[in-house]
Amino acid sequence: MNPQIRGILVALVAAIVAALIVFLFVNNPSPPGSSRLERTISQFMKCLPDETTDAQREEIEGIMTRFHDKARTGRVHLDDLDEIRQDLSMYIERGEITRLELNDFMSKVGTATRRMDEEQVPPAD
Repeated sequence: MNPQIRGILVALVAAIVAALIVFLFVNNPSPPGSSRLERTISQFMKCLPDETTDAQREEIEGIMTRFHDKARTGRVHLDDLDEIRQDLSMYIERGEITRLELNDFMSKVGTATRRMDEEQVPPAD
């Protein structure tokens, strides 16, 4: 085979491999639920008390999603994020959360979600 043709074929194969790498790894966004916190929240939702209604589950999931979105963008204090993660891990390990614990935990999540924003708002005169 002609050395020029061989060089062109090698370059063509290299370009195809490079394009595949870019397509598969660089341009491909993460699928939903791929972050560690999202997976943890999904597992936590399975620990809710049996008497939790569908509407309550949707509300809890919405609160947790807002918390996750703020944490992902760096708008949650790291100590709050660590504390929430520890609590989530504890409930997941136990496989349940009591109604009282759920009320306290959701209050903690709400406070952590708002805290950084409230610190940045100047007090009203």
